[in-house]
Amino acid sequence: MNCSQFENELSAYIDGELSAQQQAEFSAHVDACPHCRERLSEMQKLATGVAALPQLEPGPEFLHEVRFTDCDLPVDHLIVRDDGFRWLLSAFNTQRCLNPSISLGMAEGAFDESVRYLRNRAAFGRPLGGFQGLRWKLADMYKDIEAGRALLYGACASADPFPDPLRAAAAKVFCNEMAVRVTGEAIQIHGGYGFTDEFAVSRLYRGARYGSLGGGTSETLRDLIGKRLIADLDDTDGIFGLLDS
Repeated sequence: MNCSQFENELSAYIDGELSAQQQAEFSAHVDACPHCRERLSEMQKLATGVAALPQLEPGPEFLHEVRFTDCDLPVDHLIVRDDGFRWLLSAFNTQRCLNPSISLGMAEGAFDESVRYLRNRAAFGRPLGGFQGLRWKLADMYKDIEAGRALLYGACASADPFPDPLRAAAAKVFCNEMAVRVTGEAIQIHGGYGFTDEFAVSRLYRGARYGSLGGGTSETLRDLIGKRLIADLDDTDGIFGLLDS
């Protein structure tokens, strides 16, 4: 074993995931290498003070509470350094594209489930897809999904290296609220069945509601969008000027 392999297997060793032979090779290397021995000691001290608690709530993201107790962190482990918080906030716009991508995916899943249900479920002697009112629901769901996709893809394409705050905020607000509308309509299409766990649309509806809470609430982002429009909208170029900003 060399030092590179040591780093690759360090976490597995601390978590007790190595085989007996791998543990023996790991221990032999640690005995022979002072640097790796010191590194192992640091990580073991850190590991004893870090605990990841069970998932907070079932939903589209795996959220866990992480607790640090008497952790001694070396300076070289510091991620956010001088003026790093400003950089971190800029990077947060990336998360504001990841969050609505989850909302978009849930809306697409609910749409697909609804199409299948309207094709296969029959009432009053014909498939549910034969009823004009239900087809209109599908039409509205489709146009909302595609509008959200265009906003989201535009926000992602603006990254240099991080997405434009205005576009990311607009995409997030729209996709979050669109997902709630689309999954809600999917519930309506499924009728009483849609509210049971037997059908996927029930889970998608619950998950969609989370989107507007994580990564910046819709209220906060609407205010960000409004401030940016007041400050940056050019009287001559109008809204088209924002496309190039």
